[in-house]
Amino acid sequence: MSKKRFTETTKWKDSWFMDLNKDFKLFWIYLLDECDNCGVWDVNMKLARFLTETEITDTQVLETFKDKIIILEDGKKWLIPNFIKFQYGDLKTTCKPHLAVIKLLKKHDLLNLFKGSIKGMETLEEEDKEKKKETDKYKLIDKNKYKDTRERITALTYKLKNY
Repeated sequence: MSKKRFTETTKWKDSWFMDLNKDFKLFWIYLLDECDNCGVWDVNMKLARFLTETEITDTQVLETFKDKIIILEDGKKWLIPNFIKFQYGDLKTTCKPHLAVIKLLKKHDLLNLFKGSIKGMETLEEEDKEKKKETDKYKLIDKNKYKDTRERITALTYKLKNY
């Protein structure tokens, strides 16, 4: 499935982009196209070199784009931190497409990094707490409170009698 994304059309006039050689320009565009919806790319330099027909290394890429990429998971993933801001602006918990991005941020454990740019995040956290309270309400007994099965059965029997 193709992803519809915005592209910065003035990048060709931007001095940092103009100073790149053609291999790095192509790689940057490839990176923006191949990252997920929150700007995280699963590093696969072999595939990237094949598709871009370049011979650049991950070390060269990281040195060239040092201000534009954050290394995650010991280099297995790279994050383009400005990607979300450019694609979506401020994320809103009331916007369905943004919820998918927020879910990805949770998956990558990056919520704290972007918390300031997510509007309504406090409300979302409160909803999660309420759901947990609701779930806990229906638990009959706390398994951790009792040492063995016999104690749990006794507690459960007592609770059911009172119910």
